[in-house]
Amino acid sequence: MGEVINSEKAIPKKDPFSFNAQTPDGKPHVYYQWLSEVAFNHAQNLGQLFTGPSISKLNNDPSLKGPMLLGAFLCAGAFLAFPFIFFFQAPKRFLILPVLILAGAQASSFHFYLRPELFSAFMFSLELLVLNRIRLAILADPHHHVSRWSILLICLMMVVWCNLHCGFVLGWIILLLFSVTQSMRVAQPESKHNIYAMLGLGTLCTLINPWWMGLWGYLLKLFTSPVGARVEELQPLSIFEFVSHTYSLYTVFALASLALLLFTINKLKSKQGLNDLLFSCIAVAMILVMGIGARRLIPFACILGVFEWTMILSILYRSEKVEEQSDSTNRKLSRILAPVFSIAICTLTVAGTWWESGLFRLQLPQASYGFPPPYEAIRYLQSANQKALEYENIRGQVLNDPQFGDMMIYYLGNESPVFIDTRFDIYQDKIVFDFLTMANCQNGWDKLLDQYKIAWIFLPQHTQLATFARNNPDQWTTIYSDDSALISRRKNHIR
Repeated sequence: MGEVINSEKAIPKKDPFSFNAQTPDGKPHVYYQWLSEVAFNHAQNLGQLFTGPSISKLNNDPSLKGPMLLGAFLCAGAFLAFPFIFFFQAPKRFLILPVLILAGAQASSFHFYLRPELFSAFMFSLELLVLNRIRLAILADPHHHVSRWSILLICLMMVVWCNLHCGFVLGWIILLLFSVTQSMRVAQPESKHNIYAMLGLGTLCTLINPWWMGLWGYLLKLFTSPVGARVEELQPLSIFEFVSHTYSLYTVFALASLALLLFTINKLKSKQGLNDLLFSCIAVAMILVMGIGARRLIPFACILGVFEWTMILSILYRSEKVEEQSDSTNRKLSRILAPVFSIAICTLTVAGTWWESGLFRLQLPQASYGFPPPYEAIRYLQSANQKALEYENIRGQVLNDPQFGDMMIYYLGNESPVFIDTRFDIYQDKIVFDFLTMANCQNGWDKLLDQYKIAWIFLPQHTQLATFARNNPDQWTTIYSDDSALISRRKNHIR
């Protein structure tokens, strides 16, 4: 999509990759992560300047180095650099915090996919850095002046973020909680007004997008769609997953955050201390609810957690006026160490990614245990699109697996429009459920094939429809078959 937007200098009003992506009211689609797509495409183009274009994406795609380096930078900033900057700026630096930051990054690493969500992680961490610096200042002095520069910075972030990814909604929730809790603690009236101005103007800035208020309405439908219940990464963790290899570190991380909060509440006990911890109480609750409720949100829960640990410890020990807190030389050293250390983290991460990416084949998607990509089947489709005789086998409308659809879009562009892909939000819910009905040979599946005028299928071998097609050669002709995919054409289908 980024390539289309960059070439046409505009966001398309109609999806160029699918014959089913139609809105019920006929309005243009809301491509809420369009700016991320553009950024990834520019990164790919820049990568080609240094590596050269690939001969075949299916064999090895060196131009993916550009997006990979961008993804490495976003991860380094979100999970390491910004938390370490805040660590250096805390009034008292505990050695447990660097360990915690690394643990939070490791707990999130299962979801370091090269996708627009990385931009939200980066912006979320940057927002927490800005807001928590204000919290630290108010903690040290309730008469602290919240400057207009902070308002401007938050506004700029929201303008960019709302065009990058829908995760800006989480950022807005944090901004709302910050404004409510800190406005009760700050003593200076002007600072209180500036905090509310930060919330109000930051909210208005989320409307600066190609769809104005339509973005919020679209996201409301997206977050409440019944299709979301079918997406695995949006599912809550099961009891056994809490102690699994993938999620056990998050479990320890979340429980430790809760334990630290309860310990701090018990030790402070004073009304003022509890007021200081109001935001922390809500944040720790979010860490638990976000991670348990949807595994996709675990990285965001971990980012929130590493910042909140620093804040809670600062609140717990704020009465201890240690020497390093009043030592101007030490403070100046911290101001120097924070940016230097963060730049070093990002530089080493990007350099390491560049070196490591030369050690293995770069392909999209990367093969995994959960999804063996049908590379050879895609190779056949590429060849068939260039040969008249072979093209007859894939002429007409296709019923494809959503992940296969992603690969068709990446490798074939709009040469073979897909039935569906994993951008479920651009499809009506009926399309998604009709696909499931046909792929699983559920009641009425054959009538739906006729209704959608399906001429051929491109599905994993294990699906019910693929099995039916293999077992009924009188109705289906196998065009291509291997361990991962089946391409089969209907005989005498309705056109």
